[in-house]
Amino acid sequence: MKTKFFIFFLSLTVFLMGTMGAWGSEPVERVLPYIKTIRPGDPLFLKYKVHLFKNPTDVTFSLWDDELAGTQVWSEVKPIVIQPLLQCEIKTNLGDTVSFESASVDFSKQLWVQVDINGMQLGTRDRLAVAAYALWSENGDATGVIGATGPTGPTGATGPAGATGATGSTGATGAAGRSGAAGATGPTGATGPTGAPGATGLQGITGADGAIGPTGPAGAQGIPGVTGVTGPTGATGETGATGSTGATGETGATGPTGQQGIPGADGAIGPTGPAGATGAIGPVGPQGIPGADGAIGPTGPTGAQGLEGVPGTTGPTGATGATGATGATGATGTYTLVAVLASDTATGANTTPVTLTNLVFTYAANSIYFIRFMGRVSPASNNTGCGFQFDLSSTVTEINVQFFHQFANTGTLSGGHSIADDASVGVSSGMPGTSTYPVAGFGIIRTGANTGTAQLRFRSEANAVTTAKAGLTLVVEKVP
Repeated sequence: MKTKFFIFFLSLTVFLMGTMGAWGSEPVERVLPYIKTIRPGDPLFLKYKVHLFKNPTDVTFSLWDDELAGTQVWSEVKPIVIQPLLQCEIKTNLGDTVSFESASVDFSKQLWVQVDINGMQLGTRDRLAVAAYALWSENGDATGVIGATGPTGPTGATGPAGATGATGSTGATGAAGRSGAAGATGPTGATGPTGAPGATGLQGITGADGAIGPTGPAGAQGIPGVTGVTGPTGATGETGATGSTGATGETGATGPTGQQGIPGADGAIGPTGPAGATGAIGPVGPQGIPGADGAIGPTGPTGAQGLEGVPGTTGPTGATGATGATGATGATGTYTLVAVLASDTATGANTTPVTLTNLVFTYAANSIYFIRFMGRVSPASNNTGCGFQFDLSSTVTEINVQFFHQFANTGTLSGGHSIADDASVGVSSGMPGTSTYPVAGFGIIRTGANTGTAQLRFRSEANAVTTAKAGLTLVVEKVP
């Protein structure tokens, strides 16, 4: 029996962001980044599955002046590579093949984006955010939108305040759009990195030096040096005056002149005259060679430590540096586990399930886990399908798993489900042939008071061998 029981969830995510060129002479890059996401539970997934799994796919993007009807003001067609793993993401830059200027698009009005595949509209139109219109602000008088915050640079000196820019004119109020269904609250983003510390304040003024302590007592007198050698004797004083001549003896009678008589004996020397006055003292002789220095006396005791000077006044604290800008908060992922089947795993020619090695995770008590898996299988017979189920090591509150694969070359999908421990039902009875075909599944496990492990297992629908191919991937996300 072919079971066509499906449980799908719808999720449509649209992301629009205005971008801005660098300040200065660089022109603005006039494109709009755009993402549209379709999950397997969306009826659109079934409607367009033939196109969504064909890569690349020709996709038409257009801008309209009304949410439901109105006039088309711009369009472009381009091939898009779509990522089909459990959800389809269409990513592009609007305006990169057909410029908005070529169609004279007026961004002062509210516009909507429409996506078409092979002439079929994909979901509803998406309203352009206000940020998109800032791309064209370089032609106006108002200041452009500030780009994403770059990394914090070093703190520079405060420059003079710039003149206040002129206030731009108020744009026309767009028509009120219909209220969309409230989306699920996204996970809390991780805390951004802490800004760089502020610059250190200036060093305070050094305090005055303390007063000098009193001088210690003088050391003992050293031993006197040896007396120097006596200098040479001064020069002899001047000779005193000659004493007076003694009295002359009486003259004898003159005899005939005879021959020269023998000289008479010298008369007695008269008495020595009085000593002359003492001559002036001669000049002092040169200084004698200094005697050797006496031995140095022992060092006197060290004087007592002078009183410590009063500490100088603490300098003022430097101004605190400006706090760096806080980085943007990144999105918090709910990723818990991604496991990949390392090698092909075949069943027996029966319906007994086999374990898919490494595709297992540990669950906590009182928790909720979203489960997704996708890969390829290869049946030995086109008359057998395949099923997936989890072998749980403890009792849980609830397990719901849906899986599906192609049933025939007509494009029909088929599959089954698992709502009990290590059991799957409604497994389809065939595949298009005996080649290799994609399979996918998703589900939820709600745990109770018990912890444990959940092991993914695989079985054939009939008594024929079916092989799960290497690369089959299990993704588990724990709901915060």
